[in-house]
This record gives sequence, C-alpha cells and structure tokens, in this order.
Amino acid sequence: MNRIPDRILLKCMPVPESGCLVWLGETEKGGYGQVWWKGGKRLIHRVIYELIKGPIPKGMVIDHLCRVRTCISTDHLEVVTHRQNILRSTGLAAQNSVKTQCRNGHPFSGENTYVYPNGERSCRACGRAAFRKWYERKRKLKLLPL
Repeated sequence: MNRIPDRILLKCMPVPESGCLVWLGETEKGGYGQVWWKGGKRLIHRVIYELIKGPIPKGMVIDHLCRVRTCISTDHLEVVTHRQNILRSTGLAAQNSVKTQCRNGHPFSGENTYVYPNGERSCRACGRAAFRKWYERKRKLKLLPL
C-alpha cells in the first residue's frame, strides 16, 4: 500500500492509553476528520484505511471500533455494512433492536410482532387494543354501525 504523506502525519496525535491515533486537522459537522485528497474533501479515516489496508468495497462503510470519530488508527477501523454499523452504535435504532418487549410489557415474539417493510416492529396486542379503543369511541359518536 501507499505511504502516508507527511502533511497528514503532522496532523495526528497518538493517545497511548487508548491506542487511538487522533486526527487534529479539519472536521466536518458530524465530528469526523476530513482532508483535501485527490481533488476533493474526503473523510480522513477512509483515506487512511485505503492507504494502509486497500480499497473499501462498494456499499461498505468504516466502523470506528473505539467510538472516537477522529481516530484514524487502522487497528480501530473495520469495514462493515451500513446496517452493522448502525446496530453497533448507541443510537435509537440500536437501542430498539435489542428490546424484547413493547412499552406495555408484551413480548416481541414471532406471533405478537408485526414487522413493517422498513424493518420497524410493532406489537400486535397493543395494535388490537388501540383499534378496539378507536372503534368504541367512533361507535359512541354514532359514526360506525353497531
């Protein structure tokens, strides 16, 4: 693979306690380091990964195993799918994916869970209860037949 240019190495600082190699240069609004590379701004962790380990397969992303967005240590970077990266995070999608029951305590089991085409899960028991409540409210208002 290619050698890392000095202009990039001058903007890095090793953190011995964690093993991170932190980018001190420019960052984009999401907190990831960026650098001018081959005619445009690119994310520095992707540039470094490609220089050290080779091309990133199409459709794949780089996951920071250390959770430090400015880290460019290739030991802390792993090529994964976008879905894997999201589910490994601490975001809402990752939190929801590990839930075993709905907010009312019904289990997210095969027969009690509806999975929407976008992957979102819904509790069938709660859905039936909400429908009954809606139906009774409309019936009392005489908007629906008995």
